[in-house]
Amino acid sequence: MLLMVLLLLIEIIVLLALAVVLSGYERRCMSLLHNRDGPVVYLILGLGQPIVDGGKLLMKSMMQS
Repeated sequence: MLLMVLLLLIEIIVLLALAVVLSGYERRCMSLLHNRDGPVVYLILGLGQPIVDGGKLLMKSMMQS
């Protein structure tokens, strides 16, 4: 039982990390299609961009309330 919970937690962490990396690659591909610079400003290779986007979304939702 403990092993199953541990494996589930590892799987969730891996999937979240994969989502962050794929989001960075998606942004880079879109920037190439639109002939503009990619998200290389936030952390290494722009991998901090999803965190910054989440903060921006949180700030916008707080401003509307």
